[in-house]
Amino acid sequence: MTLASDIITRAYRESNLVTLAAGESTAQQTEALPLLNEQLLSTLGFEAGAEISDLNIGGTYDQSAYCSTWVPANARLVLNLSAAASFKLDPQPYEGQRLAIVDAGNNLATYNLTLDGYGRQIESSSALTLSTNGDNREWLYRADTANWVKITALATGDTMPLPQEFDSYFTTRLAMRLNPRYGQALPQETVAELKKIENKISARYRKPRPRQDMPIGLLGERRSSFGLSQADFNAGRTWRW
Repeated sequence: MTLASDIITRAYRESNLVTLAAGESTAQQTEALPLLNEQLLSTLGFEAGAEISDLNIGGTYDQSAYCSTWVPANARLVLNLSAAASFKLDPQPYEGQRLAIVDAGNNLATYNLTLDGYGRQIESSSALTLSTNGDNREWLYRADTANWVKITALATGDTMPLPQEFDSYFTTRLAMRLNPRYGQALPQETVAELKKIENKISARYRKPRPRQDMPIGLLGERRSSFGLSQADFNAGRTWRW
């Protein structure tokens, strides 16, 4: 698995800003890490994954009923709990599906929230109990590991949350931010490769179409939960006018 420090080293090497033997300095790592985190966090909801929508859990405008079976796709649970709660996660999440929580009531230590992976893992466990006041977390589903991985700002020794096949995306994007500080520009070959990997990451984390073999009622429900409009449904049909 790739560490954040590996991405930083590769970004400096992309335009030969540092030598292979010497590597980057501690000061250069310190400069690069916030830029890498910016690239990672801004990728979600744009190149990878859909926009998140809020659901009120507890409080005056409680919407917990929407989670009675499992938590809907791409939901942020805004917690104002008055009792401990437990929710099941989607039993068939798609690649790049997102999930988030924010403890608006600032009382998770008193009223814990348990998230059941429901056949998948969350942070490499079958279930996760949250008990820190003011907690604010986000996850992205990785189908290759059947795991909801935590998305957060990284330290240099932390593992990149996305698959290794997308390392070059973050390497090149980080190099683009670092190069002007050294009066350098990315080679055209690197720019061309970045365009390819941007297309790949967008395709990998595109929201899926509903299965056509689903019952009509379920098909409508899934289309609505995925945020698909009639225009989305007709996308690519050449007979439209």
